[in-house]
Amino acid sequence: MKVVVTGGGGYVGYHVGWAILAGDHEVVLLDVAAPDPEWATTAPEALHDALPDDFWTGEVTQGSLEHVKCDVTDLTSLTLAMKGAAAVIHTASYGVSGKEQLSPHFDQQEKVNVGGTRAVLSAALTTGVRALVYTSTYNVVFGGKALRAGDESAPIFPLHAHADHYSRTKAIAEMLVLMANGRISAAASSPSVEGPRAPPSASLRTCSLRLNGVMGLGERRHSRRVIEAFRSGLLIFTYGKKDAIVDFVGIQNVVQAHVKAMMALLREHTVAPSEASPGPPPVPCDPLSPPSSPSGVSGHAFFISDGRPVNHFEYFRPWFEGLGHAFPVLSLPFAFILAFAYLQEYVYRLVYWMFPFTPFVTPAEAYKSGIAHYFSCKKAEVMFGYRPTRPNDQTQAVEYYVRKGYFRSSSKGISPLSVILVAVLCLLVGLVLFLCCQ
Repeated sequence: MKVVVTGGGGYVGYHVGWAILAGDHEVVLLDVAAPDPEWATTAPEALHDALPDDFWTGEVTQGSLEHVKCDVTDLTSLTLAMKGAAAVIHTASYGVSGKEQLSPHFDQQEKVNVGGTRAVLSAALTTGVRALVYTSTYNVVFGGKALRAGDESAPIFPLHAHADHYSRTKAIAEMLVLMANGRISAAASSPSVEGPRAPPSASLRTCSLRLNGVMGLGERRHSRRVIEAFRSGLLIFTYGKKDAIVDFVGIQNVVQAHVKAMMALLREHTVAPSEASPGPPPVPCDPLSPPSSPSGVSGHAFFISDGRPVNHFEYFRPWFEGLGHAFPVLSLPFAFILAFAYLQEYVYRLVYWMFPFTPFVTPAEAYKSGIAHYFSCKKAEVMFGYRPTRPNDQTQAVEYYVRKGYFRSSSKGISPLSVILVAVLCLLVGLVLFLCCQ
């Protein structure tokens, strides 16, 4: 079986592809950038319990894993790469964190997240792909307001009210994916307008997996920012309330969910109509509300996490302690860090063209880390057998960074950056108090 992974040069895309390769399938990783070569050695350890030993059954051929340089918005290249593919895992995105979230990069977010998704769907329909799993985000329903113990009945957050453009574009992309569910592929379309309708097996089946805080061995984007923050002395405080708990998800559970969802979509093609349970019809569904039938994976969105919500900073306590740093004892009101985040965004917009620094925290990241939002994985557990393992366990990642020499052997005192950060925060506090007294 051939499977195409868009964004295959990224952390999630590569590891999903690696797990599918373990089933001796042909995997094509599409990305403008190549995967980190080190992942080839860390993936077996990171994913040792992602899937049961007997998960891959049946007759398989010799597998292969190939990276193909491809822009996700290039329809011609996508169509060529997807020829003969049974399934597509669409992980490609832009703007998930850091400076890429800010306004100077809105056009690129729109191009990749919305335009790229349109191109991927078009190529999949043209080439007769049977299943497409979309890597979405909690952000499609979370916009800075607390959501506790939610589920998939939560509506898409109003597009105009999102705290960042990335979340807005991901919501639009998810709607496009779910509306494409059940569309008949061009490869299976009858040349006769009056001819019989194509069988359900000729249609594209789609679903969406909503992730939050992907972490694990080999992860670079989020973990290195956290490590560099407390190694440089910048992360000397927490913020928000202790009960502002959130979900994280380990890479082994991300991979498990993607592979099981893909296989569930493919099975929906092979079940005879008389044996199939009634599910979402092979026509576009309404993405603003859950499908009316609970049967069948296609047409549905699913929340995927470790299933153990935790305070954002407490989640990283093992990193502090494991790498020889003291956990922060100072806690600031959320309003101050949010004001600081918006101040950084304003400064970035002024100087990014000559000094594209990475903000300590963006407004969207402040909301994500300081406001409670967590969801049940029950729907994924029931509908395609998702079973999270090692919830919130970061032992592998901490041991990896210790081996890499990130352990702090001695105190270096307060860094100049810490002094500057505290000074800026004090100025913000003074400004707020001044305005309140007017």
